[in-house]
Amino acid sequence: MLGYRLADLNPLSFEQFESLVHPDDFLQLREKLDLHLAGGSEYLAHEFRLRTASGDWRWIKTRGQVTARDDDGAPRTMSGVHLDISRVMERREVQELVNQRLDEVLSVTPAVVYACSAEPPHQVVYISPNLGRFFDVDEAQLTADRGWYSLVHPDDLTPTLRR
Repeated sequence: MLGYRLADLNPLSFEQFESLVHPDDFLQLREKLDLHLAGGSEYLAHEFRLRTASGDWRWIKTRGQVTARDDDGAPRTMSGVHLDISRVMERREVQELVNQRLDEVLSVTPAVVYACSAEPPHQVVYISPNLGRFFDVDEAQLTADRGWYSLVHPDDLTPTLRR
């Protein structure tokens, strides 16, 4: 996954592991790891970047758990799995860029665009940033559970939406 030979990483000290973690991700990873090692969480789950043998960065999703402790309760063994989620993170980044561009376009158009979940209570999952320009309503009111129902006249709500 990262292109290292087993001999390059075996045994892997914490300092070696730290040197592979992206500097922007290490502190949050360390906080979650310390919490887990101290017994403050059932397992460690986190997304972070690791350096490959060629020097590139790969996004990793980790889930691990202390599997053995000594007589004093100190962690002795931890096991887990790393999954390469780089493609997922790239798609997420593209989606965020598309959403940002959409917001920019919609902020200068005379249309309000929204998206709701398909199942009741039809929760608002997106609303264009120009909402306030056209309606005397704030986004929090619309995105609250069933919040937008309060804006629709009762006669206009279908029986399905009244549930």
